[in-house]
Parts: sequence; C-alpha cells; structure tokens
Amino acid sequence: MGLLTKNMVYQRLGHGGMSMNKQVQSIPAEIARSEPAPTLAERLRIARGRQSQAAFAASLGVHKNSIGSYESGKTKPDSEFLARVCGVCGVSPDWLLLGEGPYRREESPASVELTESGPAADKAEAGPAVMFVPVTGLAHCGIEGWYNPSPLALSVSVPPHYSRQGDMLAVIAVGNSMIPDGIREGYVVMCDCGREPARDDAVFVEKLNGSASIKRYVDRDEEWLYLQGWLKPNERGEQLPYSDQLRLDSIKRMAPVVFVQRRG
Repeated sequence: MGLLTKNMVYQRLGHGGMSMNKQVQSIPAEIARSEPAPTLAERLRIARGRQSQAAFAASLGVHKNSIGSYESGKTKPDSEFLARVCGVCGVSPDWLLLGEGPYRREESPASVELTESGPAADKAEAGPAVMFVPVTGLAHCGIEGWYNPSPLALSVSVPPHYSRQGDMLAVIAVGNSMIPDGIREGYVVMCDCGREPARDDAVFVEKLNGSASIKRYVDRDEEWLYLQGWLKPNERGEQLPYSDQLRLDSIKRMAPVVFVQRRG
C-alpha cells in the first residue's frame, strides 16, 4: 500500500494555500476523544462534520459512493481529493494525511520527536543541540515492496545525545512487510547514512532507478546485497519471510534505521 504524500496536497493547494471555506469553525470534540489517533478514514469523517455524505460529495465534486468508500477505509483517496478536503474544510494537510499537528492548517511544518530504538541506542553519546531533519514519504510505484520517495512538509528532531556518523534521513514507513521487525505503516524511521548496517538491522535502501524501501539487512558480498521482508498476512494472520537480492551497483544509498517514531 502506498502512502499519499503531503507535498502532493500542498502542491495542489498552491504555495500560499487556496482560500478556505470557514464552515468548520472549531476543532471537533471527536479529535480530543480519539485514542489511539484516528485513521485517515476517521479523519475524513471528522472533517465532514455534520454534513451528509451527499452534501460533502457535492462540495468536493465526487460521487457520494466515493465518500462512503473512503470513510469506510475500503479505498484510499488520491492527493487531489485530499487537497480539496483541506481547501473546503480548512483542515491541515499534516493532520489529514498523518494525524500530526493541529487540526487547522498552519504555514509552518509540523515536527515530531523520535524515541531511540535498536543497537544505536547503546552506542549513543552526548552530542550537539537538537537538529531537525526533513521527512520523506514513500508512494507506491507499481513494483511490489518498492516505492517512490517524495519530500513532505514535516520534520523530525534528532535527540541531542545521539552521535550521528553521517547525514540523517527520516522516512515514513508504508506497507506491512516490516511489521515483524516492529515497523508499521505510518511510523517515522530515522536512518544514519554514515553508519554501517549490522546483520538483521532494518535499513532504508534507495536504488539508482529512484525506488526505495525499508527492509531487513541480511548480508552482502562483492557483488550482491541480500535483504529480507515479509509477505502480506495470510488467512491465519501469519507473515512469511521472503528474500530480496540486489546488485550493489544498482544501489544509490543504504542506511540503517536508528530511531523509530511509533504512532498510535
């Protein structure tokens, strides 16, 4: 499953944003009550408010059946539709897409803090002041398990005690191939491009053709990189492992995951 990236919505809204209908006057009480954080389908229902699905659909230029399908989670809306929701309802793309930040749109990007995870936690040393790193989203590219990276209007902070060894990269995970490693869709993972991965590390891999993914590092030799992921859950809810073998000369960069932002 691909992630609709927030920059797509901002692009459709325009640099300064489009004029917003002020029919939504306050933050709905459902937001404060939601625990865990509402899903995209639930956020669409919150944005619709007291309007009927038919009236909401008419204001957005779609069929009411589409609204029902989006709000039930059966299908995922595209970025153009979400941009319309942001414009008509005055909601923030950060909140609508990711459940982050204020309900209302703000000009400044949202930011989240990360909790350290994995072997890097034992190696962390005192470091400089907190640094913010832009977040990249992954959109489906038609190749199973691989996605097109795209920047988002979102940033994450690197804890000041972490002694980074290279450029930092933050990515929002998509799909379910890394659930057994504790990385679920919507989690923000931060990677250190200067750190060498160890066996069984979760790693971000970007190929020269522009596609990228998060997988488990197994090994490499002079010619090949060996990775592992997991298939979609079967009828019994089991996820079977699969192997991915890539030529090293097809890899643009690879970086181990050192922090994970878990989302409700």
